[in-house]
Amino acid sequence: MVDKNEFWLLTSKYLSGEISEYEKDELFGMLESAPLLKEEFEEAKKMWQQTAGSEPGYNSSLLHRTHQKIRDYEAGKREAPSLPPFEPAINTPVYTLPANRKTGWKKWMAAAAVLAGISLYAYWFSQNNPTSHSPVQWASIDVLPGQQRKIILADSSIVYINAGSHIEYPLSFSDSIREIRLEGEAFFKVTKNASQPFVVHSGALHTRVLGTSFNVRAYKGEEIQSVLVATGKVQVNTNGKGPDTLLPNHLLTYHVQEKTIAVTTQSYEAMDWQQNRMDFNDISFKDLAAELGRRYGKTLVFNNPEMKSCRYRAIFNDLPLEKILQQLSLTNGFSYTTKSDSIYLNGKGCE
Repeated sequence: MVDKNEFWLLTSKYLSGEISEYEKDELFGMLESAPLLKEEFEEAKKMWQQTAGSEPGYNSSLLHRTHQKIRDYEAGKREAPSLPPFEPAINTPVYTLPANRKTGWKKWMAAAAVLAGISLYAYWFSQNNPTSHSPVQWASIDVLPGQQRKIILADSSIVYINAGSHIEYPLSFSDSIREIRLEGEAFFKVTKNASQPFVVHSGALHTRVLGTSFNVRAYKGEEIQSVLVATGKVQVNTNGKGPDTLLPNHLLTYHVQEKTIAVTTQSYEAMDWQQNRMDFNDISFKDLAAELGRRYGKTLVFNNPEMKSCRYRAIFNDLPLEKILQQLSLTNGFSYTTKSDSIYLNGKGCE
């Protein structure tokens, strides 16, 4: 079931032009899963188009009260809390929610007021610690190819971040929910708290737990996104559909292009990238090359684009890249040359 509060919140940000790409995907996923929402969305666009140009509703008591609350909130801001401990220490960009500039924030709050009234402001405000009058501080980390990172969150949960990944997380959680944004791959060991669900937003997948350990993979551009449970129980919503409940060693895979979901059994140890183990199960050469590039900090270039469609099944346990390429080349007979940080692949395509 679609959360209507979240739908109107995302709609407001979309209409004001202050929506992120991730949020846009989430909104469109809602529209696909609930056709009736499309009518409301179209009506909302008409309403905003009628008011956005001259902002005739700005002097109305509704919008005036909304902006007054925003001004009161900004006036009561405190200093941001300090960073939690990291392992290892890194320079981490920190920003304040909303992630957009304050001017953008007011634009989408204006849209929210025009469309749904002051109740949306109350919803947003309740999610961002209204009693302290302090904005939520977020940090973001980009893990470079060839690297891995470990961080400790404010609730003592531990996150292991794989190469080529981007993660965003609050420095302190709200009382009601713990939310993380991920593009890439990470393994989560979540501190149990039944009253404060832990949610990971990653591409089309929204993974919700109370306290467990699981792996999420959602690299931009890859054809497959997945969630694999190591311990405990996990719920996964996919593009507004679900939830699917997963138990230990359950693997949920989502095919991005076909928009299909499959749940199978898979031992977590078979995908333990933290131990430099790689298990490729019917993966395209395109995605396999991207994974090798992230893992070893190299760029793999296809001289023949038709090679990208070749598929592989293979397991590699802590091998150097040269050995992996040698073993893969025996399957399809391709050759490769290395120049600096780039590896050029030469061979025929696959049917």
